[in-house]
Amino acid sequence: GRSVQAMLNTAALVAINVAGNFALVPIFGIAAAGAVWGLTLVVSSFLPAVQAHRSLGLSTFGHPARLAALFASIAFIPTAAGSLFLLGQSLLAMVLGGIVGIALYSVLVARSGAALEFGVLRPGSGTDAAKADSPR
Repeated sequence: GRSVQAMLNTAALVAINVAGNFALVPIFGIAAAGAVWGLTLVVSSFLPAVQAHRSLGLSTFGHPARLAALFASIAFIPTAAGSLFLLGQSLLAMVLGGIVGIALYSVLVARSGAALEFGVLRPGSGTDAAKADSPR
């Protein structure tokens, strides 16, 4: 269902990507293309979540999701900017920034498993246990 909504979301994402690339790549180069692509990914996750919240009342932006987004921002924005500043627009800067960002993100996530509610992913916990106990 909601194929028109999905089509409009895709059209909006294409518009963001094309407009952002036309506006920013000539000025900032390949780094701008990466930033526009990242923004497109964020919007592609955000749009359906907001639409699901409005139409179905689902809450997709709880504390764990906000915390994971904060961790990603802390891990990747400074490392990408730092590697770009120190090494310029190069493959080495991209790879090094990615490796450092992944390592930092992994540490943040590993230290915050309880706050991110990883326990609900285990079989027999969370909503699975509640469903098993309820009469049919």
